[in-house]
Amino acid sequence: MKFYIHEQLASESFEYKTQSLLGYILPRIDHKEYDAVCVNDYSDIVAETNSWLIVPCTQTSDKYWPTGFMDFIIKNNQLNIILDFSGEPYCDLECQPDPNSDILVSKCLGLLENRSGRVVLFHGSLNKEFFCENTFGIPAHLIHYSIFSKEYYRHFYGIDNQIITKVFNHATHDFLCLNGRQCDIRTSLINRFLDSSQSMIYSLDRSELSNWDPYLRWYLNRSLPVEKICDSKIYVVTETFPNHNLFITEKTAKAFAMGKPFVVMGSVDFHKQLEDWGFHIFTDSHREDTDDVVNWTFNQAMQIKDNYSASRYLDPCMHNLSLFHSVSFQKKLLQEYLLAPLHNISVDK
Repeated sequence: MKFYIHEQLASESFEYKTQSLLGYILPRIDHKEYDAVCVNDYSDIVAETNSWLIVPCTQTSDKYWPTGFMDFIIKNNQLNIILDFSGEPYCDLECQPDPNSDILVSKCLGLLENRSGRVVLFHGSLNKEFFCENTFGIPAHLIHYSIFSKEYYRHFYGIDNQIITKVFNHATHDFLCLNGRQCDIRTSLINRFLDSSQSMIYSLDRSELSNWDPYLRWYLNRSLPVEKICDSKIYVVTETFPNHNLFITEKTAKAFAMGKPFVVMGSVDFHKQLEDWGFHIFTDSHREDTDDVVNWTFNQAMQIKDNYSASRYLDPCMHNLSLFHSVSFQKKLLQEYLLAPLHNISVDK
C-alpha cells in the first residue's frame, strides 16, 4: 500500500500538522505494510489500485493546499483519495453538515464529482449513510478515526512524570470524570458517586469546563483543566457507546495520557481489548453481559480507591503512559484503524 502526501503536510510546522493527522504521522512510522511518499511535484503521483492521495479537509485547509492541488485532484479523477477530516475540530459524532451552507462540505464537493477512483472519508462520524450518501451524494467509504484523536497526537503538554508523581502524593479528590455533553447514563453514573458522598471532580457539559482555570490547551479551541487533573486520583471514563460494540475513543486515551489508574464505562470486551494492546488495567474482572454497566463501573472504581497507593499504581500508570506514546502502539492503531479497513476496501472494489 502506498500513500502520497504533499511534503508541506509532513512538515514540523504546527499549522500544517494540525491540518492532517495522516499527513503528519504516516511518514514518521516505519511500517512494513505501506510506503509513505512525500511529494512536491504532482507528476510523481501514480494512480494505482493500492495507492492513496491524502487530502486534508478543514475549514481552512485550502489555505495550505499547494497551488494547483485541487485542480490536479479533479483532473485525475482515477486517483484514490482519502479526505482527512481529523484536523477539523467540529467533525464529531453529531456532525450533520448542510451541503448548502457548510463551507467545508462545499469545498469537498468540488473534489468528488465524477470520480472513478475510490473515495474514503477519515472522519469522526459513525453514520456512513448520512455523512457519505446524504451529505456528499457519493458511494464513499467511511473510516472512523476513533482513538486516532486530537489528544493522541497533540499530546498532553505539561502532564509529565513529575506531575504524575505529584498527583499520587498530593491529590485531594478521589475521582475525576470529564464529560463534554450530558446523557442519561453518564448522569446516572455520576449520581452513584455523589449519592454515596464520594469526592469527585466532574463535568457534564463543556460550558462547565470553560469555567475552570487554568486550562491545559490540547487542541485549537478546546482545553483541559490542569489543576483539576492534578487534584484527582482515579479517572472514571465514560465511553461513547457503553452498551454497544467495542468502540475505543479519545476518552480512554485521556486516561493513558494523564497517567492515572482508571475504570471505563464501556462495552463488555473493552478492558480485555486494552489488555490485549499491552495496557495495564486496574479492574479485578471484566464486565459480563449480565452486569449493569453503571453498577459495575461504580463498584470497580470503589475497589481501585480501596487499593489506591503510589507503590501499587504508579509503575503501571507510567507503563501505560510510555506505551501510549510508543511507536509500537502507533503501529497497532494504524494497522487496526486504517490499514486493515483500506485493505478490505481494496478487496471489495
